[in-house]
Amino acid sequence: MRMIVNRLAAFGLKTGIGHYTNQLLEHLWELAGDDVIDPYPRGLLGLARSLTLSLRGYLHRQRNDGAATTPSVNTSAAVSRRRQLLQLMRQCTRAMSIGTFRAVCSWNRYQLYHEPNFIPIPSDLPTVVTVHDLSVLLHPEWHPADRVTWFEKHFQEGIRRCQHFLAISENGRQEIIRHLNIAPERVTRTYMGVRPGLAPLPQEQVQASLKRLGLPPQYLLYLGTLEPRKNVLMLMHAYCSLPDSLRARWPLLLVGTW
Repeated sequence: MRMIVNRLAAFGLKTGIGHYTNQLLEHLWELAGDDVIDPYPRGLLGLARSLTLSLRGYLHRQRNDGAATTPSVNTSAAVSRRRQLLQLMRQCTRAMSIGTFRAVCSWNRYQLYHEPNFIPIPSDLPTVVTVHDLSVLLHPEWHPADRVTWFEKHFQEGIRRCQHFLAISENGRQEIIRHLNIAPERVTRTYMGVRPGLAPLPQEQVQASLKRLGLPPQYLLYLGTLEPRKNVLMLMHAYCSLPDSLRARWPLLLVGTW
């Protein structure tokens, strides 16, 4: 079998799906045997994608910085121009991705396409998609507006092109069956694995790292994106409601990205 896996989510600053995609590919390669499992994009296409994501990330940060300053006519106009440029880049990137993806699939005669990030690229190949959850559909208020708009435009169309679905939990599987009206035999539950290296470190290494980072022996850590669905505000409220003595012993560290 010849399979292609879309790893676009693993480019740039990785979120959970980006790490999922990388680990999935590594373990598929270990189990492949005589099967061919190729990532898309790679080579020059992968480099072009990385450069595009870097530019989009810069424009996105500039847009957010501009929106956070004191409003003015000039600032509003600049934010609007950046938003329009970002939308144009997304449209151009999607159009280019569809064309190059179809060409790559044709040249290499792939037989199966796996999309690990919700919405597959349009193709003629039998397609398997990982749907991590349906929160964008069920709770759009938890997500950024541009993501909600993207799903409204492309998710249902992408679902119709898929032959099979992977869910990362039984609850997620039941949501797909119930809300997308997908036959149960077309949805497989595949639990997340534990990445190699995620284990307790030797105590001397821990102590050295804490000292280098200026951290106390005990602390609470939030690591993730800063989005409404993560409910970081509730975390802050809960932490602030703790007695002063506990907060002194367990400082809270927030490490997040937009």
